[in-house]
Amino acid sequence: MPVAEKKINKYQIYNILKNYHWMNKEVKRIEEELYQLNNTNITETAEGKMRIRDTKRTRLLEYLEMINFIDKRAPVIVGIKESAILDCLLDGMSVTAVARHFGMSRAQAHRIRDDIVDKLAEG
Repeated sequence: MPVAEKKINKYQIYNILKNYHWMNKEVKRIEEELYQLNNTNITETAEGKMRIRDTKRTRLLEYLEMINFIDKRAPVIVGIKESAILDCLLDGMSVTAVARHFGMSRAQAHRIRDDIVDKLAEG
């Protein structure tokens, strides 16, 4: 039986877009740490290592869920300008930086970002 996708609202989508870039970096870092933790000798601090590993794994799964939500829904953004702006947001650019980059007003960049969020929310 397929697992139901967790409902993510528009406010959460705004935050995921804002944090997507660093979450990807953090996923890589946590994966490396988990690999190292899994390949070290178990000592008297095994319980502590297991607790650290479980905490990191939980955080990793949360980040992956948010990243996968965007990755799965990104194909609904088909407009050339919207796609370029989404790429910039996912690369960690702020809306102000996007506006400057594309030579548009911040208000216009915000409207396009809002349209992107609406489309991602509809899925």
